Amino acid sequence: MEYFYPENAEKYRKSFLRLFKVWQEKDVAYKMKAAAVLYEIFADIFTECRRPVTKNPLLSGSVDYLLKNYCSPELSIEQLAEIAHMSEVYFRKLFKEEFGVSPKKYIVDLRIKYAAELISSGYYNLSEVCAMAGFTDYKHFSVTFKEKLGCSPSQYLSEYEKHTKLAEESVNFLQK
Repeated sequence: MEYFYPENAEKYRKSFLRLFKVWQEKDVAYKMKAAAVLYEIFADIFTECRRPVTKNPLLSGSVDYLLKNYCSPELSIEQLAEIAHMSEVYFRKLFKEEFGVSPKKYIVDLRIKYAAELISSGYYNLSEVCAMAGFTDYKHFSVTFKEKLGCSPSQYLSEYEKHTKLAEESVNFLQK
């Protein structure tokens, strides 16, 4: 099974909220407006899925593998270099030229982004998020998360819960 992890999940969240609002209001032509929002979402997803990840054909196999397996704690630069049929040193050099960051930083950034999305989903506790995002040590996860996003995972969760509660109160107010 393949998953879709959008570059800008917040954009999709806002689009779905807009869709929900259009559907709830049921004003003139609401079905057509809702369909238009859905088509916009589908077009964005299609465009994002069709965008090539790398222009360098030497890296394409390893980058595909990285994107499918970045949450695996066993993922290593050595594996990625083997997939690309090159030394680790050369792989790191090409990768940095292509993406502007080291493969390790790229993987960590993906993991933290995914962890933030998991926290925002509200379905998982922080220990589960840590493991699901590919971290084996919670302290390391927490320190890295704070380094990248400027707040700890627990602070991120409480901010998310505060904003979610505010959004729910706003929707309830609008429905009255």
